[in-house]
Amino acid sequence: MLEENLRKPGEGAPIVVGKETVSEAPKVENKEDLSKKLDESEEKRRKDKAESDKKIADLQFENDFNKVTNKYPNAPELKDKIKEKVDAGIPIEDASVIVLNAEGKLITREEMIAAEAAHNSIGGSMDTQPPRGSKRPEEMTTEELRNELIKEEAKGTFKLIDN
Repeated sequence: MLEENLRKPGEGAPIVVGKETVSEAPKVENKEDLSKKLDESEEKRRKDKAESDKKIADLQFENDFNKVTNKYPNAPELKDKIKEKVDAGIPIEDASVIVLNAEGKLITREEMIAAEAAHNSIGGSMDTQPPRGSKRPEEMTTEELRNELIKEEAKGTFKLIDN
């Protein structure tokens, strides 16, 4: 019985081993065809992996770029140039600083807010962040405060009223 169930490959019937039936292996007409199919399959796998890696890198760039735009508000204007630097292997923070500095647009969000507040306020509140290197009004002497007010009046920020 066992010998009846065992057939040689190529006899057209499935091979039965014990209770399991194993279909015949596909016939390989030519080793070159098999090698060619294997090469094509490997090339397709490489292309798919490259596409997948590119998509992952793009998603990572977008995620990291959102963080950079929080720190450097002018970064979205130069996104393409920053992406070129990142694609060349430069970390996104460094690429952003390099590109923004080269374009003369390197300013942090804090500096931009302070500049806008100074520009928009005419006699405005003193709770905005002071420019770098200057003292807060609470830290100034009366003479220093008076001199700063005179400088701001000369710039046209506000007008002092004499009593």
